[in-house]
Amino acid sequence: MNEKHSRTSALLACALLAAGSLAGQSKNPAKKAEPPAPPAPASAPKLGVAVESMLDRRTSSDFPPARLTVNLTIEGEDAKKVASARARVVRAQDDTGANILQDEKKKMMTMGEGWQQAREEKPPSVSLEIASPSRKAKTASLEGVLESYLPSRDPAATVKIDAIAANKDKPPLAVPALASQKIKIQVLSKEGLERAKKQAEEKKKAEAAKKKKKEGKKEGVEGMAESMAEGMADALGTMFDRLFMSAGDNDLILKVEDPGKKLFSFDLAARDGKPITSYGTMEVENYRIVRMFEPIPQGAALLVRLKTPKTFAETPFTLANLKLP
Repeated sequence: MNEKHSRTSALLACALLAAGSLAGQSKNPAKKAEPPAPPAPASAPKLGVAVESMLDRRTSSDFPPARLTVNLTIEGEDAKKVASARARVVRAQDDTGANILQDEKKKMMTMGEGWQQAREEKPPSVSLEIASPSRKAKTASLEGVLESYLPSRDPAATVKIDAIAANKDKPPLAVPALASQKIKIQVLSKEGLERAKKQAEEKKKAEAAKKKKKEGKKEGVEGMAESMAEGMADALGTMFDRLFMSAGDNDLILKVEDPGKKLFSFDLAARDGKPITSYGTMEVENYRIVRMFEPIPQGAALLVRLKTPKTFAETPFTLANLKLP
């Protein structure tokens, strides 16, 4: 009996200890799950630049303005992956010690944003605009940054829309990858553009008439509202006329809504994936005209390029002791 009693007591003690241990564990707060590690940053592309040509306008006349233009080619292992590029100068000096860095505001007025597109599977050519060196100068040295857009570095950066020409004058494209970015794209013909013009003019006139009715016939209000309606309609008409005159028979006309400014550019590709050459995109208000040399082939796809962190890269460069022309 004593042996049985001893075994029973021992088993009971073990059970109580286990229960106590579990109870103690239940009182301790659960460990918080560690947040996932951030994605590793994309490695820098292997890119460089070389001077292709220079044009030095050392003149005292106002036109053409005195400046130094340096045309660059993009080199390196990843050069063919660059879809668009531009370059900016951060330091420029000639051998007399004169600072020849051009004012950025003047540069924006003459060059705009300056993005250059790749052509025929070759990397873009980019240019640097610099103030004119001293007349005594024989060389110049520059430091700058090559900004490049490489959509192949991020699969999410390209949204492909097949048979784009077959969507003319239809409702905006239903593309989930664009809808998630609040982007709407509608393909228009020139006839569709003319209809859009009339609809926009009628809408503006109706809005002005509604405002006039709401304000009542106060002195001068009616005439002001009518003048405002006519002015807005004229402005719209001018914009659409410019679009209509600019759009060629082969061009792709797109009406775009992009509130988050996520769109970067548009490209076209044949059914087999081969790039179709365009000669740039014209932007007027919320319309884009992709300029085409030839008719868009049947079944061609529109490649919508989006801005993502992985697609942009900056590559510093130094060009020392450039012999001036």
